[in-house]
Amino acid sequence: MQNYHLDLFLPGLDNVIIYEYTVHEVLMKKASLITVRVPEELAARLDNLSKATDRSRSYLATLAIEEFVAVQEWQVEAIKEGIADAEEGRVVSHEEAVAELGKWGRK
Repeated sequence: MQNYHLDLFLPGLDNVIIYEYTVHEVLMKKASLITVRVPEELAARLDNLSKATDRSRSYLATLAIEEFVAVQEWQVEAIKEGIADAEEGRVVSHEEAVAELGKWGRK
């Protein structure tokens, strides 16, 4: 996954369009076929996005699944680390946690 920043200068206009985007690289050396049932509305949205981006539904679904799995893997790993810390006694009291959060300020 790569992040890009693009500045577009439009002739005759005094503005700059800043566009930031992430490129997800999907390498499909070996692929597994899976079947997923989705609500009709979601399928229609996927079709619309597929047409708008000139990408296949399969490609877009793969990107979505990759992103979801990556986030879930991160979360599960963070939970495991927290449990291990708690089991080893690496914890703080509620008061200490509240005091630390208080340093963060309010928005």
